[in-house]
Amino acid sequence: MRTTRRNVILGSSAAAAALALPGKGIVRAQDTATVEWWHISQNDPGKSAFQKAADDYMAANPNVKINITILENQAFKDKLTTVMQSGDAPDMFQSWGGGVLYQYAAAGLVRDITADLATDGWGDTINAAALGLYANEGKNYGVPWAMGIVGMWYNKAHFATAGITATPTNWTELLA
Repeated sequence: MRTTRRNVILGSSAAAAALALPGKGIVRAQDTATVEWWHISQNDPGKSAFQKAADDYMAANPNVKINITILENQAFKDKLTTVMQSGDAPDMFQSWGGGVLYQYAAAGLVRDITADLATDGWGDTINAAALGLYANEGKNYGVPWAMGIVGMWYNKAHFATAGITATPTNWTELLA
C-alpha cells in the first residue's frame, strides 16, 4: 500500500469509489490516502458536523484518513496564506468566496470541481446564489457550508427628514 495526499470533495459519491484527480492520478481501493482538512468551526454545530462528515466518510472508505485541523479565524487566514505560497496547502479548507479564492484559482492552487457538482445532480441540490460565491469564469472551486441572510431596518422618520420618499428596492437605490 502507498500513502498519497489528494484534494478530495467530501460527500461526492464519485469520490467514494475512486478519487480521480487531474494531474495527480487516482486513489484506488488498495491505496491509502491522507486528507488534510482545515476549518475554523471551533464550536457546534459546525465542529461536530464536520467531524461527523469526516468520520462517516472514513467509515465508508477505510483507505482514507482525514486529519482535521481547527484554527481560530485570523490564525487560519494567516496560516493558509503562508501554506498556499509554500505549495503545501491542505487538501480541503474553508474559504470565503470571492477575491482570495479567485486568486487561488488563477494561480492553479485550487481544484475545479465543476464536473464533480454535475455528478448525480449534487450541484443542483445547492442554492445557486450561495454556490455562485465559489465560482469564477464558469468554474466552481467550492461549495457553501451555510448561508446567512442579513436584514436591514431603517427609521422612516429619518428617511422623511432626509427627503427620501420611497423605500429603496435594490442596492443601487440604497447607496444613492
